[in-house]
Amino acid sequence: MTAKHRLEDRVSSVKVSTKAGQPQYNALIVFPLMAITATVATPLVQLAFGTRWTGAIVPLRLLAVGVIVYAWGGTATTVLRGLGHARLVLGLLTLNTVLFLPAVWIGTLTLGIPGAAGAVLVIKVVGRFVQQHYMRKKVDVSEKSILKALFPPLVGSALASGVVGVILHLWRVDKLLHLAALLAVGGLVYVCTVLPLVWSDLAKLVITMRKERRAGGECPDGEHAR
Repeated sequence: MTAKHRLEDRVSSVKVSTKAGQPQYNALIVFPLMAITATVATPLVQLAFGTRWTGAIVPLRLLAVGVIVYAWGGTATTVLRGLGHARLVLGLLTLNTVLFLPAVWIGTLTLGIPGAAGAVLVIKVVGRFVQQHYMRKKVDVSEKSILKALFPPLVGSALASGVVGVILHLWRVDKLLHLAALLAVGGLVYVCTVLPLVWSDLAKLVITMRKERRAGGECPDGEHAR
């Protein structure tokens, strides 16, 4: 098989796995953690660090959203590099660095720590759109396909953080035990929402991993003889 054919097979594999709606498994963990963290930022900061750190609440929320945005398109550079576009990936990383430093500097000068966190979020969003442009151009993967793949963690995270937000509105959380119970409720809502949506994909993943492990453990007769 020529290098061109191998590259075409890899591109085809990326398209199929994304367009089939297979969830990005890192998002299954990152999305709910960050969504719930943003929701409980106020009691989390006050109970863990004291009221003196109230100014960290807004930056924490902004950074949590930034992590979600990054996880949304975090695999784009890996995919592009794996398909032979290392120079493009280097250019994207360089652009991110060039924009990041002055944006954080300006944000810090104007609004302090919240401004710096807001600048980080803006850079993450801009980078996400740039990455998606090249994913569409180089791999023909649309944003609709990515949304389909991320549907389970998006829905689960939205419901979990919504339930947590309602409880926070109705119930005063002034102890770490209360906060732990609230986080447990959010986690339970998320698992109950997402598990039915991804069960078949997780089962396929486990089966594939088992097959690969068995294949890796099998050796040719000649090697056993040695």
